[in-house]
Amino acid sequence: MIDGISSNGTATGSFTPVAFAGTTRMRIVMKYYSNPLACGNIADGEVEDYSVVSGTVVPPDPVTLATPGNIGNAGVYATGFYASWNTVSNATGYEVQLNNSTAGWTTFGTSATYYLWIPKQGAQTVYQFRVRAKNATEFSDWSAPLTINLQNGSAGAHQVDFTKSFTMYPNPASDVVNFNLLNLNLSTIKITIYDSTGAIIDVLENATSYPVHRLRKGVYIVVATDGSFTEHKKLLVK
Repeated sequence: MIDGISSNGTATGSFTPVAFAGTTRMRIVMKYYSNPLACGNIADGEVEDYSVVSGTVVPPDPVTLATPGNIGNAGVYATGFYASWNTVSNATGYEVQLNNSTAGWTTFGTSATYYLWIPKQGAQTVYQFRVRAKNATEFSDWSAPLTINLQNGSAGAHQVDFTKSFTMYPNPASDVVNFNLLNLNLSTIKITIYDSTGAIIDVLENATSYPVHRLRKGVYIVVATDGSFTEHKKLLVK
């Protein structure tokens, strides 16, 4: 019990809990002008509950990888859907979580590529998923969640769209241009930037963006290739 507080500020204290294993609930009750009880009505005060986990706390790995972008689907069907995303540099795998009203965000599975098949769960038709990139020692922030409705999908057999494409945005650009790679492995893509005379300005590997503010204003040609796929795009720097 901490009492005698007569102004705004931080209250600190310590206590020794009863021994427990796993997870338990800790309740903090603040009441104006009198000592609070664990249960009951409080006219002026506040109650907060916290989950406390016993054991040694292991700090998480640092968030050092880029967050997967272009969260979408590679096919929605009556039997499930393909969650999809853009691959990121230095990632060796991707963790996919589903959100439900009972357990919240829970890990559904992992993938070493840019998609994961998520089959229909019972009678559920609406799903929300998110993705993060991982390797042996690092991970990214979670992507923004995306909602999928199987009722908007096809009733046919599921399949994946393997069409490859390379796009840039914004275009025109004045500060930074971003590269969007669909169904392309970032680690094998080489991006070459040429000026209007055909001279090479820069060659990029493992790049998802490029600063253009140091370039002269004008038109540039950007070529992305992985050996078997090549695409040319015009970039206007203003």
